[in-house]
Amino acid sequence: MSFYALLIGIDRYLPNKFFDNLSGAVRDINLVEEFLRERLDISEEQVYRLVSSTMNLDNPGSLPTYKNIVQAFHHVTTTAEPGDQIYIHYSGHGGKSKTLFPELKGQGQSDESIVPMDFEEPDGQYLLDVELATLLQRMVDKNLTVTLAMDSCHSGGATRGDCVIRGSDQIDTRSRSFNSLVAPREILVKTWRSLSQPQIGLGILPQSKNYVFLAACRPSESAYEYAANGYERNGALTYWMIDTLRNSSSHLTYRALFNRINAKIQSRFPQSQLPMLIGDGNRYVFGTEQAPKRYALTVLEILTSSEIKLSAGAAQGLSRGMQFEIYPREIIDLTQQCSIAIVEITTLASTFCQAKIVFKNDETFEVEQGAPAILMAVPVELMQKVRVLEHPALDGVRQALQSSRRLMEVTDAETADYQVAISTDGTYEICTGLPIPNLHPPLYPDDPNAATQVVKRLAHLARYQSVLSIDHPRSNLTHALEVDLLPSNSAMPFSDITNVNIKAGEEVILRIKNNFNEPLNVIILDLEPTWEISQIPVLGLSETLYSLQPNEEKSIRLQLELPFSQGYDRVTEIIKVFAMLGEADFEWIILPPLDEDSNHRSTHLSRHSSGLGLLLEEIGESEKPKQLRKFRAILDPCQDWVTQQITITVTQ
Repeated sequence: MSFYALLIGIDRYLPNKFFDNLSGAVRDINLVEEFLRERLDISEEQVYRLVSSTMNLDNPGSLPTYKNIVQAFHHVTTTAEPGDQIYIHYSGHGGKSKTLFPELKGQGQSDESIVPMDFEEPDGQYLLDVELATLLQRMVDKNLTVTLAMDSCHSGGATRGDCVIRGSDQIDTRSRSFNSLVAPREILVKTWRSLSQPQIGLGILPQSKNYVFLAACRPSESAYEYAANGYERNGALTYWMIDTLRNSSSHLTYRALFNRINAKIQSRFPQSQLPMLIGDGNRYVFGTEQAPKRYALTVLEILTSSEIKLSAGAAQGLSRGMQFEIYPREIIDLTQQCSIAIVEITTLASTFCQAKIVFKNDETFEVEQGAPAILMAVPVELMQKVRVLEHPALDGVRQALQSSRRLMEVTDAETADYQVAISTDGTYEICTGLPIPNLHPPLYPDDPNAATQVVKRLAHLARYQSVLSIDHPRSNLTHALEVDLLPSNSAMPFSDITNVNIKAGEEVILRIKNNFNEPLNVIILDLEPTWEISQIPVLGLSETLYSLQPNEEKSIRLQLELPFSQGYDRVTEIIKVFAMLGEADFEWIILPPLDEDSNHRSTHLSRHSSGLGLLLEEIGESEKPKQLRKFRAILDPCQDWVTQQITITVTQ
C-alpha cells in the first residue's frame, strides 16, 4: 500500500475584486508536508504540491491554478493503485458564485468552490463543488482510501483584529462561461445526481466509508488564520491538527484528533468557527485500520483546577449528581486503561454541563481538553429499579445487577421499572408489565454468559427509554419548531402526529420549519422497534447538527419498513426532533439494534448508526464535542431547547 499527498496552499491571488491575499496558507502546507515526510517517510514523488506565495511565481507548473489543480487530481488518481491512501489538504479561500447548474440546485442558488489563484483570469475559473464531487468519486470508485482536509470557508470578509477570515462575504453573481477540465457537463450532472442527497458544497463527498472529511467550519461560518503560536499565522484547523498529531504518543483516530481540534478552536473562536468531521472517524489517522469504537462525553474546557465542562446537558438526559470517569485523551481502548479522575455534575445547562473533580486516581495525569468521560453512576433517585423473581436460574442475574456500577439496583417492589423472570419456554424474560417481545437471540440459563447478557439488555433498554422520555413543556422555543408528517402523495399533513398509521414500504415526508427569529440547530433521531436509536440526516449530512435558518423549511423523505427478522408484523417507530440555540453533543444517546438477529433495515436513504460496544460498561457514551456556549450567571436547562415527537405504527 502506498501513500500520496496532494497539498494546495494559496496565499497569493492574481488581481481580483473578491479575495485578498493570505499569509498563512502556504505555511499550512509547509507544516503538513514536514509532518508527513517526518512521520510517514514518504518520498518527493509521493507529494504533489501546488502553492502560491511571493517566492514561486516564476514556476508556473507548481502554481495552484484551476488547470494545475485539476491535472494534479487526475495524476494522483491515475498513479495510485487500489487500496492506496490519498491525503488532500487545501488551505486558501472558499467562495460562492451564482450556480452554473440550476437544473441541479435551482434558480437563484449558489455553487460553492475552492478558489484557484487565477480564477479571474480569462482561462481561470472556480473549482466548483460539482467538479470536486466528481474528482473524489473517481478516487472512491478506484477503491482508494481518501482523506480531505479543507482549511477554508464561504463566509466572513474583513480582517478582524489579529485574525484573517478565509473567505468572502460576497457572492459572485456575474454570468460566467464554463469549460470544465474535470469532465463533460453531462458527466458532472450525472455524478452529482448519483450521490445520496448531495449538499453543503465542499462537504459534498461520495456516500462511502472510504473517506474522511475534516472541514475548518460549517458552510455558514468563518475559517480563521491567526498566530496560534504567537509568531506566525496558520489556519486554525491546520495548526491544531498538526499540533495534536505531534504531541500524541499513541496512534489517534480521526475522531480523537477532531475532538482536540474542536476544543482548541472553540476556546479561541466560540460561536464563529465550528469544525466538522464527516465520514469514518473511527479510522486511524493516515491509516486504514479501524479502532475500537469509543463512546464517551468529551471534556470541552478546563474551567479551574477542580472544574471542567462536558459536552452534553439536559437535552441529552443528564442530571445533576451524575458521576463520570475521565480517561487520558489519547487512550483508544478504555477497557485497558484506568481512569484518572471522577467528576460529578454540579451545574446543568441545556446542552452542556459543569462538573467538579471529586476524586483523582492518578496525580501524574492532568485532565485535558478532548479527554473522554464515561458515565459511572447516577443519583439514587435516577437508578433503574429491577425486580428479579425468585428462581435458582436468576441468581446470576441478581449478582450481575448488584455489580452494575450503580446504574441499576435490585428491588422487590412490584412497581419496578423492569422485571426479570424465566418464561414458559425456559428462556430469560424481561418485562415492563408485559414481556418485551423480539429480544433476540433467546438467552438460556445454562449459558454461562447469559446472566451478563441479560443485564446488558436491561442497560440498553433503560437507555432507550430514557431518550424516549426526554421532554420539557416549559421551553421558550415550544412554538419555534414546527414539525409535520405528510403522506408522500398529499400536501396535507397527518392530523395527529402522535398516532400515525401506515403500511410497510409507504413513503412519508417529514417536514420541519423554524418559526423563530434566530437559527435553530436541529437533529432528528429515529427510535426504532429493534431498540436502535439512529440519526436521520438532514439533506444527507449526518454526524452534525443542521442549522435551520429563520423561516427555513426542510423536507426529508422517509420509507419505513418492517425489520427483516421473524416476529415483526406490527411495530412502532418514534421520531424525535430536537432543536436548540446552541451546539450540542447527541452522539452519546445513539444506540445500535438490540435485536441481534435482525438485518439492518433501510428507513431512509442515508442512515447513520453506531454500536454501543459493552453496553453495561459504556452506557451513555459519545465522542463528539460541539458545545459553543459560555456559562451564564444563572443557567436554565429548559430555556433554549425543545423537542417534538412523532409516533408511527407500521403494519404489514
